[in-house]
Amino acid sequence: MGPINEDSYELQFMDWLAAGGWQLARGPEIADDGSMPERSSHKDVILAERLEDALSRINPGTPKDSIRQVRQALESPGETDILKANKRIHRWLTEGFPITVRDASGEEETKLLWLVDFEDEANNDWLAVSQFSVQTDADSGTRRPDIVLFLNGIPVGVVELKNPSSEDADIRQAFEQLQTYKSQISRLFYYNAVLVIADGADARMGSLTADYERFSRWRSTDGFNLDPNGTFGHAQTLIQGLLSKRSFLDLIRFFSVFVDGPPSYKMLPAYHQFYAVKKAYDRALTASAEGGDGRGGVMWHTQGAGKSFEMACLAGM
Repeated sequence: MGPINEDSYELQFMDWLAAGGWQLARGPEIADDGSMPERSSHKDVILAERLEDALSRINPGTPKDSIRQVRQALESPGETDILKANKRIHRWLTEGFPITVRDASGEEETKLLWLVDFEDEANNDWLAVSQFSVQTDADSGTRRPDIVLFLNGIPVGVVELKNPSSEDADIRQAFEQLQTYKSQISRLFYYNAVLVIADGADARMGSLTADYERFSRWRSTDGFNLDPNGTFGHAQTLIQGLLSKRSFLDLIRFFSVFVDGPPSYKMLPAYHQFYAVKKAYDRALTASAEGGDGRGGVMWHTQGAGKSFEMACLAGM
């Protein structure tokens, strides 16, 4: 085996994603001048054909003009502030995009188009792209995140890796690199559901607005067993747990909370909150079902452990 460096670590990370069902592509290959182009320029952060195909598949019978209307709205959401744009697009992702159509009698009616199929994970398009170059906001060159995760052609995740064998590059530098990207290629983050930083020994996830201290490890794949891939397998556990298709859809749909400020910010769950809420929901369904015992159970917390956030997520399920 050759020496572990950032390139080989990136390949390993992509292999783990592929094992979870993500398709793989390389940024240069799908660029406008690549061998399998899916973009018209480096300014494009949405993969338009994948998006339109997914919209047509999830919303059968929808006119092409309506499909294009949704794509154009996503490409230009009417906000340049990252968090405001993110909040608007998240609402479209989770509540549907309203369009006006004419029924058989010619009367206009409002219909919701769904950007994501939350019930059937296989009905979505899952793609991980390495080395995805994006034109800067100031048109002063490009920036190239290590891995961008696309759901139905929409860039919902950004992963930044650092060389596991370098003492001069660590996970904190990966975080700082993401902050640079947010300021220089801001439109890539309008759609963001999660940020991931990793350096081989460590891997953490955080929200669009999280500071470094709020990035946390994802230590379980099922809510029962901790660190199933060992104490240095944090990246693999994060991929198998958080970035599994079902968990990722649930993260977007139920576990992304926007808090109005000042300052305004976006919250994502730590792994124990995510699994606790899912267990509480399942237990509540069982307890309230016909023949159930009516006992929903108790969630015990210490002060400041995130009870309010969990209850907000549970109420939305």
